This record gives sequence, C-alpha cells and structure tokens, in this order.
Amino acid sequence: MKKLASTTCGADASTLRRLYTGRVRPVLEYGMAAWGTTAKTNMDKMSKVQKQAARVITGSMRSTPIQELETITGLQPLLDRCHEKLLTQAAKFKRLSGHPMEKRMYQPTRGRLKRENFVHQSRCLEQRHGDILEQTPQKISQCPEIPAWSKERHFLVKSGVPGIEIIHTTCSLAMSRCSYLGSEQATIDSEITCSTS
Repeated sequence: MKKLASTTCGADASTLRRLYTGRVRPVLEYGMAAWGTTAKTNMDKMSKVQKQAARVITGSMRSTPIQELETITGLQPLLDRCHEKLLTQAAKFKRLSGHPMEKRMYQPTRGRLKRENFVHQSRCLEQRHGDILEQTPQKISQCPEIPAWSKERHFLVKSGVPGIEIIHTTCSLAMSRCSYLGSEQATIDSEITCSTS
C-alpha cells in the first residue's frame, strides 16, 4: 500500500481504503473465529497492521491517535470485528444439531489464568450484547450426506428408443410402429431392414 500512496501522486484515499478492505484485511482476519481468543499481545500485533494501513490511507503522522484515524477512514476496530466474528461462530455452533461444539456451548466452562477459551469468551460477549441476539436459536437442519458406497456406481444404458416397438420380425424386414403421443397422435408404419447374424 505504501508503494501506491505518496504525498504528491498515487492512489487516493478511497482507492487505498478499498485495497485494504478488499485485499489486506481478509488475509489478516482469516480464521479469526479460531484464533480470536488469543493473548492480547498477539492481537496487538494484528492491530498494528490496521493502524499502519489507516496512516497510509489518510497520509497522517505517527502521532495521530488511532481512534481518530479509524473514525476518519471508517474502519471498524479489529477487536470489534473479532468479537463480531466470535458471536457469529457461536451462533452457528448453537444452531447445528449433532455438531460436537453444540454440546460444548451449553456445558460449564473451565477457567484459565491468562486467556479465555472460545466458549467462555462467547458467553461473555453474549451477556454484553444480549439485546441484539436471539434468545432461543432455531436449529439448522442438516442434509444427510449419502455415503460413497451407496451411490450408484454404474451407468444405466437404454438400448431402445421410447415410443418405438417392433411388431413383426422376418429375416429381411422388420415392421415397426412409431407412436408419438402429444397434442396429436400419429402412428407411422415403417419397414426396417434387419441385420441377422
């Protein structure tokens, strides 16, 4: 992003913002629901990338407060996006019947000293943002997967043509009747030469 932006020429702020939100941030947030419960020091390393991008987008100096930069650029803080993704993933787990995490979402949590696990952190976020969440989540029905061994492995080959019947077979001729059913019914008698072996 620094190569595209400079003080005299280069991309404007909206182009740089779209570049960050379209290319950089998805890579930065990949798997955030899984690693979102990481220690604060690791989360700070990720937020440094967003701070640097906000400075490049606005062209501001290092002394500018990051909250002001996020307000100017319209970027949501990384911690808020992490909480949003954790709540979304927790809601998915609660709705999937038969998933191993569904049972863990309703069991008591075991405490940790330094950091919290996914279930504990999602419960804290649900209590904090309980007004926007559904109280009783509706279950998502899963489609039963067909096992590979029960799938049909052979092709069905039809050797006849629908609507054609052989009426009489002789050594050299075969009489056949083609009947086409539809808006008009027609019967066509034809002679077909028969190949005998």
